[in-house]
Amino acid sequence: MKSSPLSFEKIENNASFEWAVFVHGAGGSTRTWRRQLEDFGAQYNLLLIDLPDHGANAGEAAVSEEYTWEGLADTLWATVDAAVYRNGPLPFML
Repeated sequence: MKSSPLSFEKIENNASFEWAVFVHGAGGSTRTWRRQLEDFGAQYNLLLIDLPDHGANAGEAAVSEEYTWEGLADTLWATVDAAVYRNGPLPFML
């Protein structure tokens, strides 16, 4: 599992302190969420994360016996920590 943060896209809303984090399913990428960005972006700051070996991370992370749900969760939270200034409510994930 990749120990450093994953590739991500941030869309900031200066009128909001809250963040919505978007994580796509298998075979997807941050492009999965394009149709939802306008509506969610009107209320929240948005963080779109590409999973290991998907989207901008394609080819960077080899799937191996180390690829676990716990490892994926740790990598996702490391990415959130790196991308979002944590001076407010924790983000919710979609």
